[in-house]
Amino acid sequence: MYNSIIKNRFSDWQNEEIFSYKYGYISRNRAISLFIREGYVPFIFKNGYFLSKSIEVIENTIASMLFFFDTDKLYDFYIVSNNEYNEHWQHFNYVITYDNWNAFLDYWDDIFDGLFFSKEGGFLGKIILLAYQYTNLEKSVAYLEYVEDNSSDLDDEITKKEKNIDPYILDHMNKYISYKNSRKED
Repeated sequence: MYNSIIKNRFSDWQNEEIFSYKYGYISRNRAISLFIREGYVPFIFKNGYFLSKSIEVIENTIASMLFFFDTDKLYDFYIVSNNEYNEHWQHFNYVITYDNWNAFLDYWDDIFDGLFFSKEGGFLGKIILLAYQYTNLEKSVAYLEYVEDNSSDLDDEITKKEKNIDPYILDHMNKYISYKNSRKED
């Protein structure tokens, strides 16, 4: 019973019309879709990241977040962190700064006349986490550049260390075996 009440409230909430100076009166559902398709995904892609989830999944997630932020100001929408790449989180925030996210959301909030009014309540932080969680790092230019930059530093460090090692020990470390002296002489 409770789930059907929530579903009905969610459906009603999505179908409410909101005003947009760019699009006129449109349903909140359409506004969220436009925000995702014309704003959020291109913004992330422009900054060198590729998303691993479909547009529909992202739309549903953000619509749910907005609904719960709108109906329950104390609600905390839980997003699992991308534990596999925690070391990249700082670089992600360096590439797309908080100020860039804030300006981006302000721009879209103006277009949709306060759709994201709850950003002070945590929405901005949630869409940043969501972008990182839904990022396919292996396909993202920004991540690949980060890995390349950091691995070249590591390679340089290894090369410097190898130059200071006796050649015989270096060959042994690299499992190089010379058979020249192991032949049986006639």
